[in-house]
Amino acid sequence: GINAEYMGVLCLAPTPSAEISSLMLDSTGLMLLVAYRNSCNRLFDLRTARCLPQRFKGHRNDSRHFVRCCFGPKNTVIGASEDAGIYVWDESGDLITKLQGHKGPTYDVAWSWKQQLLASCGEDQSVRVWHPDPKLS
Repeated sequence: GINAEYMGVLCLAPTPSAEISSLMLDSTGLMLLVAYRNSCNRLFDLRTARCLPQRFKGHRNDSRHFVRCCFGPKNTVIGASEDAGIYVWDESGDLITKLQGHKGPTYDVAWSWKQQLLASCGEDQSVRVWHPDPKLS
């Protein structure tokens, strides 16, 4: 089993109506990436319990699906989207690229640090594996 010590509650909702659809800790355990169903992903510094100013936007994540995001290579954030795209943002929140390939909403993305690959899945019942641009790896 997992032995854990309760550390307290973080208030992660930027507005009362912003429902959380996923969250992920970075490899250091100091940053928390949160996906909201108001089409915005945010970073929290767990050392200070503060939301950082970056907003990872452009994708669609409304109330119909649980759309997730993850950390990627070189301080990027990768997010699924209901518009069938996969969005890759740099650490400041600027969009680097939008990957296309799914035939409907994408639900989840996962980055493999060991293999340097991105996997995504969507409503089209496909799992796609992506080889990133070498500039990102």
